Amino acid sequence: MSAEAYKILFAATKDYEDLGKIFAIVGVEAKIMEDDAELLAVLREILEAKQTEYAIILMPEKFIDITKPIREKLREDGRYIPAFLFLPDIGEPKFLQLEELNELLKRIQGVTIEQIREQFKGTK
Repeated sequence: MSAEAYKILFAATKDYEDLGKIFAIVGVEAKIMEDDAELLAVLREILEAKQTEYAIILMPEKFIDITKPIREKLREDGRYIPAFLFLPDIGEPKFLQLEELNELLKRIQGVTIEQIREQFKGTK
């Protein structure tokens, strides 16, 4: 499948149905499931089929923890498409994706985002 054919998918449960409608207006495919179990089943179905239709899967940050095993498996398999992007909660953002990125950087490079930030402060 060519890069021009890639799509963006917004995947969430009924709690985020309105957000899914907003994304659908701007051309993002939205899949709204009944509950977390159905959401995981749909993601597994998409990813186990080695489907490359979606370049990006957008999800509310609430789903970071439950999707972690799926995303780790993709990383282990060397699959970088689709990329998962998590949207911070509007009411109470936790920025969990930054925490996960920080953990990954620390594991791979032995540094944290804060250490990198401090290092670049001194170069200005």
